[in-house]
Amino acid sequence: MSHAAAPAVGATDDRIADCLIAETEALLAELGMPQRVTLDDDVEGELGLGSIECAELLVRLERALGMPLLERLLGNATRLLDILTAIEGRSDAPIALPLRRVSAVGIPSSSGPAWVPREPPLTSGRSGGGFARAVRALRRRHVTLAAVPILVLGSVIVWAFCRRRDAAVRVARATARLAASAAGLRPRLEGLALPERPAILISNHASWLDALILIAVFDRPIALTPKAALFSVPILGTVLRRLGYVPVERGTADLRIGSYQRMRDAAARGDFIHVFPEGTITPQTGIRPFRLGAFRLAAECGVPIVPVAIGGSRAALRDGEWWPSPGAIVVTILEAIPTPRDDSPAQISAVRDHARALFARTVGEPLLSVTSAAPAADRAPHRYRRARGFRTAAAHQDR
Repeated sequence: MSHAAAPAVGATDDRIADCLIAETEALLAELGMPQRVTLDDDVEGELGLGSIECAELLVRLERALGMPLLERLLGNATRLLDILTAIEGRSDAPIALPLRRVSAVGIPSSSGPAWVPREPPLTSGRSGGGFARAVRALRRRHVTLAAVPILVLGSVIVWAFCRRRDAAVRVARATARLAASAAGLRPRLEGLALPERPAILISNHASWLDALILIAVFDRPIALTPKAALFSVPILGTVLRRLGYVPVERGTADLRIGSYQRMRDAAARGDFIHVFPEGTITPQTGIRPFRLGAFRLAAECGVPIVPVAIGGSRAALRDGEWWPSPGAIVVTILEAIPTPRDDSPAQISAVRDHARALFARTVGEPLLSVTSAAPAADRAPHRYRRARGFRTAAAHQDR
């Protein structure tokens, strides 16, 4: 099929690339995370865009370019360059299929970004010579290692004997409490009681210990949302399913949207769904920008949002460390945030900003921007980052 006035390939590529970058930067600015982007940027890891934000980006591109897009074209897209390649490789025939399975959300932000500089490396304040510190560290590691067989034994018991969810939850709770005690951790639950009717629970995410602590302190079944890859691990996958957890894909846009649908189905069944809106952890002290999924989920299902603040887990095991330090970890159930009146951009944005500020005040940490809270890729060795095309937060700041 020929076209009489087809534009030059190079001109078309430049137009699409410029539009993609401009629309992405505009969306980030409205999210309260303004930054310059390049085609090499990872959509989720470096730009912090979740499934709902990606769906909004696709709609903006469709409108700006005047061409219909198809979700399957972006099935393997993780970088902006992948999105550009998918758009340029599309068929010229009109595409009439729906773009996505959830409606798009515009995301205005009522507050600007909070810029927090990187923290210097932590130094130990303990006194004593190198030999004494080495002895203390060795003793702490030996004690901590006792938690490993406890976790393994508890998982085997759930896998072999617990066919009902309530039995699996009781064993998991006892196992988590024993493992935390063996590691020198003292988790406790404070604040209000959980509501009787279902709700969406959200927590700040400061450490890899957070999930273990939540399992230990809650007496009621809570549906956590771990990575879907864990469900394919022998024994562990069976344990997670018997606990009623919801698998979440953190890969491409279409997989993340499918995960959102699974959470929506679980909430409709009456489960307490727990989500970490930050999506990941960072070694920097502070609250990362919140993604919109949990807040839109609450609006669609008509349930309240219950903030569950976790204090002390970052000090116990900061991202990048291997051995937890003994100490108290306090989990505080805060007053429920009313269900958003609707899923309009203004409502969802306002609830998100309110919740994020509430967590910052409760745990006493500042608000971070995406560029000041480096993703896990930024902590990889320099040679690995360069080979994989990762860009550090410092590089973002220099541009």
